[in-house]
Amino acid sequence: AVRDSGAIIVGAGGSGRAGCNSARTKLSFSTYGSRVDVHGWGECVWTTSYGDLFQDPDNISDEDRWYTSQFSGTSSASPFVAAAAANIQGIAINEFGSPLEPSDVRELLIETGLPQQGDTTQKIGPLVNLRAAIDKLLQKSSNSHKSKSSKKGNTTETKSTKSTKSTKSTKSTKSAKSSKSR
Repeated sequence: AVRDSGAIIVGAGGSGRAGCNSARTKLSFSTYGSRVDVHGWGECVWTTSYGDLFQDPDNISDEDRWYTSQFSGTSSASPFVAAAAANIQGIAINEFGSPLEPSDVRELLIETGLPQQGDTTQKIGPLVNLRAAIDKLLQKSSNSHKSKSSKKGNTTETKSTKSTKSTKSTKSTKSAKSSKSR
């Protein structure tokens, strides 16, 4: 049997932004294959870094305000997916009191992702769609809450029935004791 670590294997796809590759298409340098689960943007991603895109003109030495558009590949795609997974886990903890199993997060991201486009013979999986993943997770939470409410209702009815029986038997016992003492 193959052991499943719960890891999410990430490919790099096109962003669809102006001047970039078509959205959700495998980039030439991306990891691909049957084990690749989902993909994130592998190009046209801006982030803090070298300062080749922007530096604060009022303070060029402030490296905290340097940006680059050269962040790409699975180096940009993986944080894209990791952020979605972290977001899902935060919501799961809030809604259910504990995080999802890693394999459940992976399946949720695969099921709700936007399908890969273009040549799909080199699989990079769907593009993570955080909104759809959150909606599906909250739908699960809502269904779970409805189930818990119905169970609570039945439990309450059971308790009140027991409580009524208990009161009746206490009254019967008191009546029996009073008649014996007379």
